[in-house]
Amino acid sequence: MQLRWFALVVLSLLMWATPAQAGRFLQWRFREAENRLTFSTDTGVQPTAQLLSNPTRLVIDLPGTQLGRSSVNQRVGSLIRRVRIGQFNRFTTRVVVEMAPGYTIDPEQVQFLSARGRQWSVILPEPQRIGQQQQTDNLSIPNFRVTQNGFFIRTNATRLRRIDVDRSRDRRTIDIEFKGADIPENLLDLRRVELDRYGVEEIEFKDDDRLILTVAPDSPDWTVSGGSLGLSIVPRSGRVLDNDRPTANDDPIIIAVPRPDPSTAPPPTTTLPDDFRVPNARVLTMIDPGHGGKDPGAIGIGGLQEKDVVLPISLEVARLLSERGVSVLMTRSDDRFISLQARSAASNRARADLFVSIHANAISLSRPDVNGVETYYYTSGRRLAETVQRQILSEISIGNRGVKRARFYVLRHTSAPSILVEVGFVTGAQDAPRLADPAFRDQMAQAIANGILIYISENF
Repeated sequence: MQLRWFALVVLSLLMWATPAQAGRFLQWRFREAENRLTFSTDTGVQPTAQLLSNPTRLVIDLPGTQLGRSSVNQRVGSLIRRVRIGQFNRFTTRVVVEMAPGYTIDPEQVQFLSARGRQWSVILPEPQRIGQQQQTDNLSIPNFRVTQNGFFIRTNATRLRRIDVDRSRDRRTIDIEFKGADIPENLLDLRRVELDRYGVEEIEFKDDDRLILTVAPDSPDWTVSGGSLGLSIVPRSGRVLDNDRPTANDDPIIIAVPRPDPSTAPPPTTTLPDDFRVPNARVLTMIDPGHGGKDPGAIGIGGLQEKDVVLPISLEVARLLSERGVSVLMTRSDDRFISLQARSAASNRARADLFVSIHANAISLSRPDVNGVETYYYTSGRRLAETVQRQILSEISIGNRGVKRARFYVLRHTSAPSILVEVGFVTGAQDAPRLADPAFRDQMAQAIANGILIYISENF
C-alpha cells in the first residue's frame, strides 16, 4: 500500500511483507518543557540520526522496526515545532523532529539515552536563531558534498569503464552501477545518507561500485560522470528541482548514537510516558503491566519472560484507549520494578475509575498442554472481567479458562473496579509462540481495549 509520509512520499511494500523478525514501534511522547522525545520498541534497536537544514530537522531512523499504524504529524511546541513519524521503508520507521523556521540546534549537544535498546530518550538543546549558533560550515560528510546542481562523491576514479543507470518502474529508485572507481569506506560504513535535496530523498551506498538514489516520482533522470577527483551525479536535464542554492550547511550532519548496554538497568531519565490522559475525558483507566525490572515474572518456553510479553500489550492498550477518548495512566511504561503496594496506591491516588492489570500465566514446563486466557476479579470488578474475557474470546481463537475470583493484592487493595487478565501461558505449547509474536500481542491488546470500551459504554 502507498503511505504518504509528509514532505517525503514513500512507496512501501505491504506491511504483511515485513520480515517476521521486525520489531514494533510502540509509543512516543514529546515533553516540551524538557525538550525531550521518548519512544519505545518491543525489541532492541540501534537508531541512526542526522541533522538536516532548510528547515532544520533531526531525522532518526529505527532499522528493523515496523510502525504498524497510521503516520503521525503532530505539532508539539513553538521552537521545536513538530514531530513526524512514518514508515520510511518496510525495514525502517523514521522519526523526524522539526524546528521552527529560522531556528537550529547544535548537533553536538543532542543526547541519546537508552534502556536496553527498547526505550529511548532524546534530549535536544534549546534551539537558537540561525546566525546565532556556532558556525558549522566546516562540518560535512567526508568524501561527499551537495553541489549547486547535484552531488559529488570523492573517489579514486580516473576513467569510468562502465556506467549502468536503471530506474525502477515506479520511478522511486535509481540504481547506479559503475566500474573504475571505489566508493570510500566511510560512506560504505554510513550505508545511507538522508538528503531531501533536488527531489532526492536519500543515497544508499550498496557496494564499492554501486549506489541507489531514492527519489520523488517527478524527479528527472540522473546521470553519473567521473573525473580525477571523483563522481558527479547530476540530473540528465542539467536542472535541479528547487531554487535554493545549496551551501555547506545543507549537508547532512551525522549524529553519533551510543549503543545500548543490555546489562544495565534503565536509568530513571529514560522512562517513557505513563500518562495518556485525554482532556475532558469521562473515564480514567489505570493500566498495570505486571512485574518488570528485577522481577521478570514467569519464565516459559525458550526463556520467554512474562515482563517482556505484558509491557508491549499494555502500552498498546493504553494507546488504543486514549485514541478513543479514554484517559489512561500506567503503573509503569518501561522495564522497571514497581511494588504491588505502589501499583494499588497509584490507582487510588489518581482516583481511577477502572484498574486493569495485565499478566501472562505459567505452569510447569512439563505441562505444555496447558494453554488459554483467564480473567480474575475480587469484588466490584466481576462485570468488567466478564466483559473483557468475553471480548478476547470473540476476537481471538484461544483456550477459555474462565472468569475467576481471586485475592490478588492489587485486586484487594485498589478501590476502583479491578481485574487481572492472564493473556496466555508462557509455558504453553500453543500460547508461548503466539505471545512472543508482536502481531499476536497487538491482537490481544486490541481485544482487551475493546472489552474495556464496551464496559465503559454500558456503565458510564
